[in-house]
Amino acid sequence: MRKIIQKGRHDLVSMDEVNIALYYKLINIENLLEIVNNKPEHVELVLTGRYAPQELIDKADLVAKMK
Repeated sequence: MRKIIQKGRHDLVSMDEVNIALYYKLINIENLLEIVNNKPEHVELVLTGRYAPQELIDKADLVAKMK
């Protein structure tokens, strides 16, 4: 996923249910934050799933909470 984002060929990349993967420790927050922090300027990331960690919320341009 990191290589796809870094190449910058796509304007929008959706990482569906990535927050659940973080919650269950399938991926670590440091790696995801590195991707978010180093993405090309024009690339929009959509990170979905419940239990979003505060570190990601703080970096977000938009946060939606569905109930």
